[in-house]
Amino acid sequence: MAKMEVKTSLLDDMIGVGDMVLLEPLNEDSFINNLKKRFDHNEVYTYIGSVVISINPYRSLPIYTPEKVEEYRNRNFYELSPHIFALSDEAYRSLRDQDKDQCILITGESEAGKTEASKFGKYMDIEFDFKGDPLGGVISNYLLEKSRVVKQPRGERNFHIFYQILSGASEDFLCKLRLERDFSRYNYLGLDSAKVNGVDDAANFRTVRNNEVVL
Repeated sequence: MAKMEVKTSLLDDMIGVGDMVLLEPLNEDSFINNLKKRFDHNEVYTYIGSVVISINPYRSLPIYTPEKVEEYRNRNFYELSPHIFALSDEAYRSLRDQDKDQCILITGESEAGKTEASKFGKYMDIEFDFKGDPLGGVISNYLLEKSRVVKQPRGERNFHIFYQILSGASEDFLCKLRLERDFSRYNYLGLDSAKVNGVDDAANFRTVRNNEVVL
């Protein structure tokens, strides 16, 4: 009886229907309305069985913290609210416990935000031992968006590192590269969007340099 009460409580707390398989009636209107209802409450993930629907909120949400990672670690796929962490944990445990190859396909409409955080493609090869612990890996970068160097979409910047170098590098560093700190000296830096509110390019450059030392 106690187990049934816990399950009912979880369902009562869920916004809309977390898994479209359970949606009744299931039609286009109810499908869209359910997504909208969840999105309006910052629930950007919804399941269709083992498929995860992700809606780009176009703003930061506190759902990718280390605490969230631990919350979803070693939990049943349907035990908590839908999340990409649940899918990745399920794939990892199937790899570790059942020795099954895993593939996660990311697909969606053009401009949906699939590559919002990166302007290049990368292939990551991570090797695990028999216990499921990572042994090492290789990251290969390819498909760099070279056109962005000379022309950027309206309202977007060139590659961040250009602004970070000019903002955060020392005068000696800039002198060695024959660079000037003034963005207006460079036609390729998209002056209408060179400065972004809330972005500290100088601090980000220091982070890059510190990471280079660690690597």
